[in-house]
Amino acid sequence: MDPILSWRAIEQITEQGLKIEKPNLQFLGFKKVMCADKERYRVFLNDGITSNSFAMLAPELNHLITNNILTMYSIVQITRYGLSEAKKGDEIINVMVILDLKIQRPGREVPGEINFASE
Repeated sequence: MDPILSWRAIEQITEQGLKIEKPNLQFLGFKKVMCADKERYRVFLNDGITSNSFAMLAPELNHLITNNILTMYSIVQITRYGLSEAKKGDEIINVMVILDLKIQRPGREVPGEINFASE
C-alpha cells in the first residue's frame, strides 16, 4: 500500500503544538547550516496541504543526506521528533527537530511534490 501523507500535520505540530504520532511527510529539500561548529541540515517538508522549512535533522541523521538516501520528493515517516523554539524577527516559532525517521518511498519513485490543495 502506498504511504499516505498526514494532511495538516505540519500546522498541527508547529503551530498548534499537538503531538502527532508518526506523521508521513514529503521531503522537498534541504539547506546546510552551521550551528556551534556542527554541520546541520534544515529540511523542507510537505504534508500535502502545507509546506514548511522550520524543521531540522538531528546531526546523527546527516548521513541520510550526505549519502543520498534522503532525496527530493521522498516520503518519510517521522518516528521521533521534538520541538525547539526559535526567533524569526519578533516572532517565536516552533522548529521540528527530527530525531528519527523511516523512508517509506524513495524520491526516485515519487513523480513530484504532492499537493492535495490543488486537486
